[in-house]
Amino acid sequence: MPDLTDTERSVQLATTVVTNLCMYPLAKLCYDTGAFAQFWTGCFAFATSLTYHYLNTVGGGERVWGMDELTWHQLDNIFSIVCMQLMCVFLMQNEDAKWDLCLSWLYSHTTTIVQIKAPWEERWSFGPVLLAIAVLLAKCAYLRRWPVLDRSDARVGLVILAAALWFFVRGLDDATDYLRINHGMWHACIAAGNFYLFRSGLPWREQHEERTKLPSRRAR
Repeated sequence: MPDLTDTERSVQLATTVVTNLCMYPLAKLCYDTGAFAQFWTGCFAFATSLTYHYLNTVGGGERVWGMDELTWHQLDNIFSIVCMQLMCVFLMQNEDAKWDLCLSWLYSHTTTIVQIKAPWEERWSFGPVLLAIAVLLAKCAYLRRWPVLDRSDARVGLVILAAALWFFVRGLDDATDYLRINHGMWHACIAAGNFYLFRSGLPWREQHEERTKLPSRRAR
């Protein structure tokens, strides 16, 4: 990372650290609707991203909780990827909750392993997300139907997510992303886009609430 003046460092803290607060509306929506897998994964994504970007900006080899910048970056990648995978699980609209659990654990564990293996290789970053998208599309093709979504929210969410992808690609090279502005816009757009996309699927979830609950031990 190039040397920054004190003013530039303060601005970069805002663009990369403070922008993580854009996740709050989505986190609250997940909590209020009982989507606790998404809620807690998002909370850890928030905490690790905030810590990584703080260390990345202040420099000086500082550590938080005994871990350096690269370790926090690795954790940030893991939780961010799993967040996107869990959105795909949510959009699958599985009537049997065991499939949600099965895929959520499968995705989170495999993502952790491949990120530990090679955290900076793009194939192990994009691959897990593309796999989750492929499974979602495979189910849609098998059932010959798309997820039941609120069209207005879904359209807004997808447009914002397209913008998020654009900013993400532009910000991949730290050296050319001055003050990490593009990366900060990625934070804002990915949070806003997922908020609308998640909200678009809530009507179906509420209608199928009883069928998506896991059976109690007594019911078994």
